[in-house]
Amino acid sequence: MLSELQDGKSKIVQKAAPEVQEDVKAFKTDLPSSLVSVSLRKPFSGPQEQEQISGKVTHLIQNNMPGNYVFSYDQFFRDKIMEKKQDHTYRVFKTVNRWADAYPFAQHFSEASVASKDVSVWCSNDYLGMSRHPQVLQATQETLQRHGAGAGGTRNISGTSKFHVELEQELAELHQKDSALLFSSCFVANDSTLFTL
Repeated sequence: MLSELQDGKSKIVQKAAPEVQEDVKAFKTDLPSSLVSVSLRKPFSGPQEQEQISGKVTHLIQNNMPGNYVFSYDQFFRDKIMEKKQDHTYRVFKTVNRWADAYPFAQHFSEASVASKDVSVWCSNDYLGMSRHPQVLQATQETLQRHGAGAGGTRNISGTSKFHVELEQELAELHQKDSALLFSSCFVANDSTLFTL
């Protein structure tokens, strides 16, 4: 079989004809003025030819910029990050554990030097503290016992439950729309909407 492949006479493995090889393009690099030809020949050329080529074109940005100036992207981004830290807009993850019986208070663990401290959280999406309402807790416990934790899959395979469908119907009725669609977060909702548009 190996000899058949080498001779191009295999009955099992056949080379596709050029007309069906749509991803194969003719690529000429023999033009003397081509930058591509210079960059492709450079690694394989001898020392003398490399010296001649290096005076014309290299892969380094600073060697292809007019003059000696090269923009320092690293410093630019360091400065931008420092500006955000100075004006307190640099985002960091806050480590907080909410107190179920003392809304909106929570334990704050973000500072490594401090064990924890109590803080009040006013940026939560747990509006009105409904996550600790007795009826919500009871319904959650009953559902966990019956169906387990988690959706069990993404929405398009096995992760859409009757609860999702019923909530979407209620939201559509509330807003007087034909239908509604649940998302796991505001970010995912925005991302999906903007991508679709």
